[in-house]
Amino acid sequence: MKQLINLLLFFIMLLASSHICAQQSKNDNLSINISYQKYPQKYLSKQLHVFSIDSYYNINKHVETGAFIGVGKSFYESSIKQNDLLYGISAKVKTLPFFIDTDNLRLSIYLTEKIGGNYSTVDLYSYKEKNNKFIWSSYVGVEYFFSKHIGALFELGFEHIHENRFNSRYGFSYKF
Repeated sequence: MKQLINLLLFFIMLLASSHICAQQSKNDNLSINISYQKYPQKYLSKQLHVFSIDSYYNINKHVETGAFIGVGKSFYESSIKQNDLLYGISAKVKTLPFFIDTDNLRLSIYLTEKIGGNYSTVDLYSYKEKNNKFIWSSYVGVEYFFSKHIGALFELGFEHIHENRFNSRYGFSYKF
């Protein structure tokens, strides 16, 4: 519980400092992504469903950096529960600005890398397990903004959460 509180405080401080920097600039430098993804479990029949929040800050027109936090839950049977907390840092490289002028373009194609941890708890009858594992992911993403601030995203890539696998995620974007 102490780790969860520390992680949430770190993420809130990161968001606050990014928001202050974004207010000092005229450009839309801060963006938030809210996304969903599911992880098929190799040995059990149910899937782990993860909702995550990513915060990105524009360094320049090509590169964004930030942090992410995600919460996942899965019920395998009436007696087995798994809770996951994913956290870490991320970087996004936008590819379209290398080829065309994207100042007024609503479409964004990018590569994103994430590294971090997965704090997982499993509750099986009287057996309880807690562990913290290293995670990473590499995605190719497409983001389309319907207005100046609101957009949708889809990412497809390779990751290591519980095991190596291809996966996809989708969600919404908001630029401040």
